[in-house]
Amino acid sequence: MRVVFAPDFGDNDYQYLLKFSLNKLNIETFSALRKSLFPLMRSCAKYQAKALHLHWTGTYVFSSSIFLSFLKSIHFIFELVLLRLTGIKIVWTVHNLINHERYQEKFEFFVNKIVIRLSNSLIVHSHAQKEKLIEFYGEKVKGKTFIAPQGGYASLYEKKISYDQAKKTIGIAEKEKVFLFYGNIRPYKGVDILIDAFLLNPFGKFLIIAGRCDDETEKSIKNKLNGLKNFLFHCEYVSREETSIYWAASDFLVLPYREIFNSGLVSFAISMGKPVIYSSLPTLEAELSGCGISFNPQDIYSLSKAMDMACMVEERKFKDEISRKAEHYSWDSHARVLSSIYERNK
Repeated sequence: MRVVFAPDFGDNDYQYLLKFSLNKLNIETFSALRKSLFPLMRSCAKYQAKALHLHWTGTYVFSSSIFLSFLKSIHFIFELVLLRLTGIKIVWTVHNLINHERYQEKFEFFVNKIVIRLSNSLIVHSHAQKEKLIEFYGEKVKGKTFIAPQGGYASLYEKKISYDQAKKTIGIAEKEKVFLFYGNIRPYKGVDILIDAFLLNPFGKFLIIAGRCDDETEKSIKNKLNGLKNFLFHCEYVSREETSIYWAASDFLVLPYREIFNSGLVSFAISMGKPVIYSSLPTLEAELSGCGISFNPQDIYSLSKAMDMACMVEERKFKDEISRKAEHYSWDSHARVLSSIYERNK
């Protein structure tokens, strides 16, 4: 069977690992063409695909003004209608309920409702996400929404360096507890909350912030942490080698999100065997309960207390639950669910 991924970002770990597992099931995957006119139809025709798998719709919806976004979306919806009429299955993995920056959000909500109606199937990664999707877009999505937990990422970041070696490489004191924030820095992720909580009591702790951000955010973070030595701020592209070092050196991953529907860092942390300090948001609570310490969202004092608690507990407290959940995050299982969805008659 042949499937077109749209869009396909090439260097995206999620898509790379998913395509690898689908290929093991004799499902060939192809990247959607980057053309101005009818890229989805031309892609499906060129590769003789039986299904179109949408990942992030923003590529086909947003432009610099609401008028241009309207024209772009008409083009996108027209393509989906024609694809359905020609018998092409449309599957959409819903990574976000709405874009994180809330750019043209009312318009996006309207377009997403149409895309949902035209899709044969919707994919989410957990029961909690399915409930949020139904709450946000209505009961009609319930019958076409399927759960396929995404796999882990440890296979891409094999432990080539020990905990002690990694800490020594970075220059972290032996007794310091290491907290890692990993990933592109965007407002909804709450890095400012993490830094403020860290500054309440930075003693005995080391903070790693690794992820790209804009110039204004970079300046703000550096100003806040100015004068402290027990932190590392890597605000550029993070290579796989650097990623391996940061994860090997860390004791806890921190997810201080203000809001979140889905985060690949959940399965990333669990597959890497790392406990997590996380905002007690429904989708995080459902997946990370027993795998770390939760705190009240956007509450720096609650987060600071959670970090202090992390300094006192032994990691093995969470080891059994993390190991149990790691078995749940499998790319092969994810691919099998998708395979059955691609083959469905509806």
